[in-house]
Amino acid sequence: MNETMPPLSHAQLRALPQFAPDPALWPRIVARARRRQAQRVAAGACCVLLLAGATAALLPATRAPAPTHDWQARAGALERELASAAPRGPAPGPLADALGGVDRALHAAYARGAPPAERETLWRARSELLESLVAAQRDGLRTTRI
Repeated sequence: MNETMPPLSHAQLRALPQFAPDPALWPRIVARARRRQAQRVAAGACCVLLLAGATAALLPATRAPAPTHDWQARAGALERELASAAPRGPAPGPLADALGGVDRALHAAYARGAPPAERETLWRARSELLESLVAAQRDGLRTTRI
């Protein structure tokens, strides 16, 4: 209350006229309150979405790494299989020549410090060549040069 106005007594309050509001007033008040509540909920939802978007944009993306094969271990296993099937080594031929070329490329890649992606590509090629040699030996195929 304002300090310049004296407080009202109970008798003065009872002497005030009765106010009879319009019957349509309460539904309008309730509708207005619901609209304001809906606006507050919508504003809150927008704030949450903005916060989530900002958080997602600022945090570093943590993606699951793509499954990688251990091509080097696979090549080692294929070499052991090839050696057990043919103790004298693989038969000379285009596959063995290509394997020698990949081996030289691998050696050069390690010597110059090539990135892992390049070395992985070379190990994959080496594994595929060894797999072809093992399959050829298993099937009894021999290369002949004419």
